Amino acid sequence: MLPAGGLLRATDSSSTNSTRARRRACSIPGCAPSSPRDADPQGGTMGADRPLRVCLPIPKYPPVFSGMGIQIQRSLPFLSARGVEVTVLTHRLPRSFGSVLPETNRAVDRVLAYGVGRIATLWRVGQFRRYFETHRGIFDVLHCDMLGWEFLLNVRRLKSLGLPVIMEMVLLDGDDPVATSRERLGTFKLGFLKHVDAWVGISGAFLPRVLAAGIPRERFHLIYPGVEVGSYRPLTPDERTRTRARLGIPVDSRIVVSVGSVIRRKGIDRLLSAWTRIEPVRGRDLLLIVGPATAADGLSGPDLAFARTIHEAIRAPRLAGTIRLVGRAENVQEYIGAADVFLLLSRQEGLPIVSVEALAAGLPCVVSPLDGIDEIVLEGKTGFIVRDPDDPHAVAAVVTRLLDRPQERAALSARARAIALTRFSFDARADALASLYRQLASRGKPAGPE
Repeated sequence: MLPAGGLLRATDSSSTNSTRARRRACSIPGCAPSSPRDADPQGGTMGADRPLRVCLPIPKYPPVFSGMGIQIQRSLPFLSARGVEVTVLTHRLPRSFGSVLPETNRAVDRVLAYGVGRIATLWRVGQFRRYFETHRGIFDVLHCDMLGWEFLLNVRRLKSLGLPVIMEMVLLDGDDPVATSRERLGTFKLGFLKHVDAWVGISGAFLPRVLAAGIPRERFHLIYPGVEVGSYRPLTPDERTRTRARLGIPVDSRIVVSVGSVIRRKGIDRLLSAWTRIEPVRGRDLLLIVGPATAADGLSGPDLAFARTIHEAIRAPRLAGTIRLVGRAENVQEYIGAADVFLLLSRQEGLPIVSVEALAAGLPCVVSPLDGIDEIVLEGKTGFIVRDPDDPHAVAAVVTRLLDRPQERAALSARARAIALTRFSFDARADALASLYRQLASRGKPAGPE
């Protein structure tokens, strides 16, 4: 990342004089905030002596489970290959992770206080502000995936520091501007968001929300998430047999896989209802649920209470031995590759990245009718969209059909892989992001809201 000694770490106990810190930061070649930004009008790197530098704040980052955190982690080498260096600004690890080795990745700054409540939030607001004042002149662009008070109450200050601001939206009805406007103090929050220079949506379904909030169309950029098409790919029969054996899965079983935290938003209760209607046979049928499922995996509060009800439900006699809660896993691609059908019945998403990964692995997808899901699942071509995911009989009918028809699964598999290769590669995502970063950085100090 940055040259040795150049990146000043902001910590809770830091008493560093901000003026002295800025002088030290500005000793890095090309970082002096008073000098004009050096941008190649054709989209080249920022200056001849250093790459373009981006700070990316996000609440959860590996090892804390987060779909977008994993997405960012995997995109770093692709951006680096395009002359973009990213520093991730994130929360400290929660105590549930126990003793964890100190962060050695220079691309990650875990300096924001972990916790909920007003005191923790106000503490993070101050930490966020101090971090960017201390690092003034180091970053060229802020790409934010953290729509909280720590960002909202600092966005004007970030703009005054000459930092172009990008907000990425990943959860419809969660972090889009219309959803924000409906929250408590929504009008107040939306006023801050008008200072954002560019809005990135991982699905075209975000565009109407941006326009409805009065944000100009030209500030919206559709940039799909990426998938590692080399890791997520269809397995040969021999590879699948070996993978199932390695995972302790019966080689001849019919496998349905779902990936996501065991929380209500992910529709895990819907999965169990539908699986019951399938009338699974132990030893023949197996539902794999891959994702955080316990406090040790990072669940807490209402999410943990919900997960406990799921643990209890799968012990019912008619389901015993047909459902496996895998928990948090680093080898998600193996579980997807070992399966026959991918099932996702979420209640709320932006664009479910796990569905894209399933496509890349050649799995037919059965999904709930989320906004933008038709950008991934083409009805009858790469999978099926169940219009009423709360109807367990409807879900069970589609899943049973696919399990019973291997020829149909094979036809869907080929088309699914093709969609993933053409629309959801990390190369395409990195190209689009690098272009946007350079476009904003080359403008110099960004203008205020329109």
